[in-house]
Parts: sequence; C-alpha cells; structure tokens
Amino acid sequence: MNPRLCPKDCPEVPQEPSDATLIMIVDPESERRRRLVANLDRSRVIDAISLHEAYSLAEETRPSLVALSERAAQEPGLEMFLQLAALVGASCVVFGNRPPSDLPSQVQWVPYSLGDDPRKILESKPYRVRTTAAPAPQMRKPEIIVIGASTGGIAAIETVLASFTAECPPTLIVQHIRPGFVDSMVERLERGSAPRVVKATHGALLTRGTVFVAADDKSHLTLTGRQQPRCAIVPAPDCVIHRPSVDALFHSAADYGPRVCAAILTGMGADGAAGLAAIRAAGGTTIAQDKKSSTVYGMPRVAAEMGAAMAILPLDRIGAALLSGLESSVEGKVQ
Repeated sequence: MNPRLCPKDCPEVPQEPSDATLIMIVDPESERRRRLVANLDRSRVIDAISLHEAYSLAEETRPSLVALSERAAQEPGLEMFLQLAALVGASCVVFGNRPPSDLPSQVQWVPYSLGDDPRKILESKPYRVRTTAAPAPQMRKPEIIVIGASTGGIAAIETVLASFTAECPPTLIVQHIRPGFVDSMVERLERGSAPRVVKATHGALLTRGTVFVAADDKSHLTLTGRQQPRCAIVPAPDCVIHRPSVDALFHSAADYGPRVCAAILTGMGADGAAGLAAIRAAGGTTIAQDKKSSTVYGMPRVAAEMGAAMAILPLDRIGAALLSGLESSVEGKVQ
C-alpha cells in the first residue's frame, strides 16, 4: 500500500470506519492537496502529485472516486487514465478555479477554491466511462494476431508460439520487460518457435511467418497502413506507466476490425483490457487467459470482468484458438 495513505500518516485526521470509500486526490499543488486530504476526515484518502503517479496507485488501490485538479487534468495521458479508472471501477471529477479548455465534455467540473468545503467534490455527480455492448462473435481465421503479456508472460508466450506454424499470420507482441532483456527474450522465443521472431522496427511490413516483438521501454509498438499493414514505433510519454503499452498496440489493431485476433495473457494490472474491448467492439476476435493457468491473474481478469474477451481459455489452448479465430477451440466458452 502506498505510504501516503493519509488516515495513518496525518494525525489531524480521525481514523475512518473500515468500510469507508477510498478517494484519490490528484493535484500537483501541494498546499491545496494537503488541505483536501486533511479535511476529508470521514473517508480513506490517498493522494498523488501527477497522473503518472496516480496511474500506478489506481491499479494498486482501486479507489471509488478520483478527484483530479485542473492542472492534473491537463497532463498528457488523461484519456488513458480515465479508461483505467473505468476498469478499476472508479468515478472521476475534475476540480479547480478554471476548467481546462480541452476537458472531455462528459467529465463533471467542480469549481473549487482553497478554502471551500471538500464536500463539494464528494457530492458532485462524477463521470464514469461506460463500455458499449460487444457485437456477436466473428468466427473467422485472422489475418493479424496481437498478444499482450506481463508478469509470467515470457513462458506463456513460448507456450502460445509453440502452436504456431512457420506460415502463421503476422503476429505482434508486447511483453512488459526490464530494459536490456529484450534481446535475450527474442533469442529464446526464436529458438523454440517455428516462425521467425524479430524485434519490431518502424515501417517493417507485416509478413506471414514473422513474429514482431516490442523492442524497448522508450516507445510503443503499434500498427499502421490499411492496405499494407506495417509496424509503427511511436514515442511513449513519461506519464504512461506501461512502456511499451499493450493498450497502445491493441487500440491500433482495433482499426483492422475482423482481420485481427488478440490475446491478453498473464500479468499484473489492467494494461491491454481497454484495447481488447476496442478490438472486440470493432469485430475482432478476443481471448483472455484463464485464472488457473495465469502466473498473475490481473490483466486477463480485468479484461474478462469488463466483457472484453470473447473466450476465456487455458494457456495450452490459446495458440490454436488464435490461429483458428476460435472456430475449433472454444466449445461453449464464447462469451
């Protein structure tokens, strides 16, 4: 738990009941943030100084309400943060002296000055992202495969690729990994796989029998090119906690609709769930690893809970399901 969980650390705040709502205050202005935290004496409060910090804290603590100051709401990555908030079940409001000009129209704005009662924020009507109903499953063999994974993912990806043939559809993979270890991961996957496994480069054309792996933690691997799909390496803002991002890849893949089959594998957090939902909504085929076979049932759990996955499968069946587009691999598991 974050050391700045305030009821324990601020002596002026009475101990709250155990069932109190968890509120996150995100504000770079330290004095206003301190006063807000100190005066919210009937709730558990956690604070962050930036969207970057708030992103990881929201994944860890799953707050019920997130109150963003107008300065925090102007930081890069707001839309991605709002998606994460929806995934963890948090509502959002933005408060301050003057609303940002580019504030999403759905977000509730709460005028708030330094001496105002914090209950103005708590009693507002917060913004909550709603996911749209997914279309009926599209059972067809994919032209492009995309895979995302984190903790325990390298071994999981090995298992999936063991089912792939040397002429498999072009496949793009994002694996959260520490800097300096991508080369050894690519070599390991290459040794155990029939298709060619390479580090993705900007502009590389997608070809059958090739697996492209996100190359570093400074950029995101995405897809571009409607007629001739190719890899696009785009800068990753510092405010984004996951670099490379599974969501960035999946959201770009959603543009290809039914041509895509996607899988989200074992991993901590929520990265990839919103992107998987976007692929499903666009008519693509989506799969999540099941709890029993996952090293950490975080990313696939969030995807399953929000209805992003058409099928929840054990790891040893995901490779065949990706190649077939679920045609012969689910037997009653389609959601």
